Amino acid sequence: MTGDPVLAWETREPERVCDLLAAVGFLAGTAGRMTAPGLAIVVVGAPGPDRLRPNPGGGREAASDDRPTGTWLLAVGVATVDLGRHAAAFPRPAAALPGDALLGARAAATGDPRVVLLEPATEGRLAATLARHGEGPAALYLDVGPASLATIRGRLVALGEHPRAGSGPFGPQLLASTRHAWGPHLLLVALDPAAAEPPGGAWATIEQ
Repeated sequence: MTGDPVLAWETREPERVCDLLAAVGFLAGTAGRMTAPGLAIVVVGAPGPDRLRPNPGGGREAASDDRPTGTWLLAVGVATVDLGRHAAAFPRPAAALPGDALLGARAAATGDPRVVLLEPATEGRLAATLARHGEGPAALYLDVGPASLATIRGRLVALGEHPRAGSGPFGPQLLASTRHAWGPHLLLVALDPAAAEPPGGAWATIEQ
């Protein structure tokens, strides 16, 4: 638990992905690095369909110890074909969470508060992710705050995206991009800042 995770987003369109991440509140750094409290994403030009991977270069961000403002990571959604098997790798038993209607998935919290396990419940977006890429990081659940959600939706529409509302493990949410059924999936949540911590807590890190 030495810091916040760093993931690689592989894509044929790195500029578009950087614009998408900036629209939902990530800050641009150097060499395709996009950051928000709790997570850094390195956008990598690569052939094939878009996907998330653990960062091949390694490295972690300084941990986020205080509740931040603006966009921040709630959890990384990890796709699996078997919740029970995948949950056994974590220190505490999985606890059921509300399913993700936009992804067509069952969801479970783990002993790591920044990991949500996702298993297909329908032939939906998560099933498409598994068919393309197999198991692994597939979705990012981001809290953008209630005051920012309408603004972010407008930015997404201006980029040519068609954000879609639905429900998920953390409550009402917005799927930022519907362009590729297999994702990666950006799910935007507007938690009340005065509310208690979201399901599973908030201030640990993932080990992928």
